[in-house]
Amino acid sequence: MADLVVRNGRLVCPNEIKEGALVVDDGRIAVILPPDESVEAKQVVDAHGCYVLPGGIDDHVHFNDPGY
Repeated sequence: MADLVVRNGRLVCPNEIKEGALVVDDGRIAVILPPDESVEAKQVVDAHGCYVLPGGIDDHVHFNDPGY
């Protein structure tokens, strides 16, 4: 059982944007599944109509403020 599945989203990959599900386990992307496959997970997020950026980093993080 995976920790998290983000399903029904538009996955923005390096070479294409595709429909599918992103499976996260132990804090890492485990697999990207086609839209017709499913997997059991502790948490499921329905990203219908949204873009999903696997591995994206929030660039609004305050890197210069350690611990604050």
